[in-house]
Amino acid sequence: MKLREAEIGDGAAILDLCQGIIDAEGIEAEIELTPTDVEKYLAMNMKDRPFRCLIADDDGVKGIALWQQLFSFEVGPVLYVESLAVDQNTRNTGVGSTLMDELKAICQREKYSSIYLNVHKNNLSARSFYLKQGGEIDDGWDFVEITVR
Repeated sequence: MKLREAEIGDGAAILDLCQGIIDAEGIEAEIELTPTDVEKYLAMNMKDRPFRCLIADDDGVKGIALWQQLFSFEVGPVLYVESLAVDQNTRNTGVGSTLMDELKAICQREKYSSIYLNVHKNNLSARSFYLKQGGEIDDGWDFVEITVR
């Protein structure tokens, strides 16, 4: 398996894996973006790089890690993971760990202090995975979403 940056043509696979996260969380939601939307954002990103998408590729997209740098006045620059998803048929084969290992290596290279991410309380397998990766669940914070449309 090789790790690579997302490229034009990966949009549909990225959306499928992200929908898998929603399904695993057991919530009633659907992704509003289309593969065409994702392709447009990938093209824009290749120029300005506001986010990064790491792909685990083994004769097809087996996993993704969608991330960006954020800045916290408490700890400085951090790596924020928007989505980490592994193909359902490839779970428990090391793909997720490989992606996390690369994210940790990026943190060390770029001098980021931490990896931040959100995980739904119903996604018990993801919560367990992140704890095994050295994560800690911070019960002191609540996620807030302000929709602007």
